[in-house]
Amino acid sequence: MKYSPNRYYQYPVLRPDNDDYPDGRLETRVSKTDVPYCIRVDFTVQEPTIQAVIADGNARCAAMAYCSSTLYSFMEQADIGAYSLEISIPRDEVEGEVEVWYRPGT
Repeated sequence: MKYSPNRYYQYPVLRPDNDDYPDGRLETRVSKTDVPYCIRVDFTVQEPTIQAVIADGNARCAAMAYCSSTLYSFMEQADIGAYSLEISIPRDEVEGEVEVWYRPGT
């Protein structure tokens, strides 16, 4: 593991374009659900240390929905030990484009 305390996070994080865990892999998939304005985020984490802290309940997968038009943002965490979550986005809070940012182990 390579870790620099001068980074944005004060602890190692597995996310795209970060080399705190050089051999770790993170894959995510965002999909629509049957419920309008609700999305599902599935995480595939291939790094033993991160898998262990998620299993122990000391970290959770998380995703944030953000709408730049209205400045609405909402963070949703998966249940303990889970690698997927759903985010319900209130229709009256968004307009135009909505971004979803996600990472495991937050």
